[in-house]
Amino acid sequence: MKIRITIDCFSGRENPKIELDGKDAEHVLDKIKLGHSVDPAHAAPARHRLGYRGIIVEHLDGAKTQLPQRFLISADRLFADQTAVHLDEPGLEHSFVSQDSLLNRFKLDHRAASVIAKDAEAALKPGPGTLLPPPWHFPPIIVVQHENQAPIFEPTWWNDGSTRQSGNNCYNYGSDYRSDTFAQPGRATGHMYAEITAAAVKAGAVSDALIDTPAADNHFPAAGHLVALVIAPGYDFHWYRKDMTGKWSHKPGGTAATNVDNSGHEITDPRTANRGVYTEFATFMNVKHGHIKLK
Repeated sequence: MKIRITIDCFSGRENPKIELDGKDAEHVLDKIKLGHSVDPAHAAPARHRLGYRGIIVEHLDGAKTQLPQRFLISADRLFADQTAVHLDEPGLEHSFVSQDSLLNRFKLDHRAASVIAKDAEAALKPGPGTLLPPPWHFPPIIVVQHENQAPIFEPTWWNDGSTRQSGNNCYNYGSDYRSDTFAQPGRATGHMYAEITAAAVKAGAVSDALIDTPAADNHFPAAGHLVALVIAPGYDFHWYRKDMTGKWSHKPGGTAATNVDNSGHEITDPRTANRGVYTEFATFMNVKHGHIKLK
């Protein structure tokens, strides 16, 4: 038996993951005891959230168990096939996102381990901004004509539940460029960032032919479309894009594209949106269509 455990927490970087086999895999799965309480009202967790969203468990060898082949554990519930089931024995999730586990099992540095552990603790507490889905819905899309090439907000195209969604991150979505490679700023040109700072990530994006426009002040560019870079210092980066509606949308990592922030509010300005741990607003940038290449 072999399983992969992924902590769903990053937006720009690849999520931390480990693979377990044999007795180690069996030990983890034995701890997952399903209750009899099915929660149809919460059939999908709030995975539009920036920051910690849960742990994903996948069977890698097709071994048959009483559990689904791939599922998410979030807030002591198991999510699979549009169904949420409460766990009889809570605590497994906490055991993986404790700082000791992140340092020793996932081999993360102290900065990343500290941010994930604290963000997970905050996310798993009932209250505003937690993983319990807020009562929001997408409003109707009103297309406003501008003399620019801002994308139309079409989340269903990205949210296919397959390769298009999982293989494209916030940078792909913000740039409106599908690569299926979880694109990294500067990787296509050999100038990928070496550290998670505003200057380093921005330089990588500039090498990909994005144009730094710090004075854009949330206004549409004359050509192309506007994106915004934000940073969780030393931890991760994230991108937003300004759509034809005049509002902003984003795609946290391999999760679904959305037009709401961590509070469930529409995004009128990424500088004032609830961005969770992405506390540093880096810059606005301009994407000229047909000029960029991401990898």
